[in-house]
Amino acid sequence: MEITVGTDGSVTAARVVDANPPRVFDREALAAVKRWKFAPIDAPVTTTRTINFRPGG
Repeated sequence: MEITVGTDGSVTAARVVDANPPRVFDREALAAVKRWKFAPIDAPVTTTRTINFRPGG
């Protein structure tokens, strides 16, 4: 996932960079990431994070 965190600590943009298997969990991953909250910052930051889904785990 590539995410941009705004100055208020909310995720202002998110996109799937790579997925395996492709397009299976994209919608769920985007919805989860958009709910993330971070501490407020001075300027927006874009970063990438890996999310692993482990069904049944």
